[in-house]
Amino acid sequence: MTANPTVQGFCPACGGVSLFLGSGGYVTCARLACPEPDAASTLLERGRSLCASAAFDRQPHQPHGWKPQPDMKPVYCPGFPAA
Repeated sequence: MTANPTVQGFCPACGGVSLFLGSGGYVTCARLACPEPDAASTLLERGRSLCASAAFDRQPHQPHGWKPQPDMKPVYCPGFPAA
């Protein structure tokens, strides 16, 4: 039996550094307490991303829309839920 490869980054649902490539190639959170283990795959499929505050600083905030750079298409940040 082979271990599932780990994935760099934070889980968008719980903030854990616990992502791995699961069955079928889906990015999944390994934390048992995670409220939405498939949140990373859901975001990837929808083309949504976290803003810099959530992705890098992990600062809690409410979901919001944002425009990353001038003339770029606005995107939606799901926010950072309490872990």
